[in-house]
Amino acid sequence: MPKTINTFGGYRLVGYIDGKPLTAKFKITQNNFEVGFNQNILDREYVGKFTKQLEGKKFEYPSRQYMAALGKPLQSKGGRTTESTLPWIATLIEVAKLEQGTTKNGHITRDTFRQIAMAIYSSNAFYAKDKKDLVIYRDIAKIFGLKRSTNQYLDTLQKDTFTQFRRGLSIFSEIAEVTLGHQQLMGSRDKLVA
Repeated sequence: MPKTINTFGGYRLVGYIDGKPLTAKFKITQNNFEVGFNQNILDREYVGKFTKQLEGKKFEYPSRQYMAALGKPLQSKGGRTTESTLPWIATLIEVAKLEQGTTKNGHITRDTFRQIAMAIYSSNAFYAKDKKDLVIYRDIAKIFGLKRSTNQYLDTLQKDTFTQFRRGLSIFSEIAEVTLGHQQLMGSRDKLVA
C-alpha cells in the first residue's frame, strides 16, 4: 500500500438508459465523500423511488462488470452485472446520503463504504505496478478512520429500499441484457470516463 493516500474512488458502468451510458461513481477524501449516478435517476423527494422522467424508457445492462478508477477507461473485472445491480447501487447511494446527513464530517460508516466500494470500485489492482502500490477498500476504511455502524435500523432500511427500487424497475418500458464489445466501450470512452 502506498504511504500516502489522499483520494480513492472509481466508477462502474451500470447500463444504458435509451442508449445513454449510466455510471455510478464515488470518491472519498479525508474531508468528503461523494457518491451518485451520472444521470438524474433518483426521485428527489422519496427514498427508494426512481424519477418519473424514466417512465417508458429502455434500460439495458451489460452482461459483464465494467469498472475503473476515476479518470481511467473502463475494464472488465470478470464479474457480472444483472438487472438487480441498478436497484442495489441506488439503495446504497440513498443509504449513504442518509448517513451523511447524520455525521459531522459528511463521511459514511465503514459498513456502507465497504458495500459501495464492492459494488462500484473496490481496488486499484488494474493500475498497481507492484504489491506495494495495491490499495483495496479495507485499506481506505482504516486510513480515513471510518467507523462501524451503530444504527440498528440500517439493515431494515437497506432491505426495504432495495425492495422498493427493485419493484420500481417497472417504470422502464423494456429491460434487456446486452453484450458489449471492446469497440463499443472504446467508441463511447469519452462519454464513460468519469
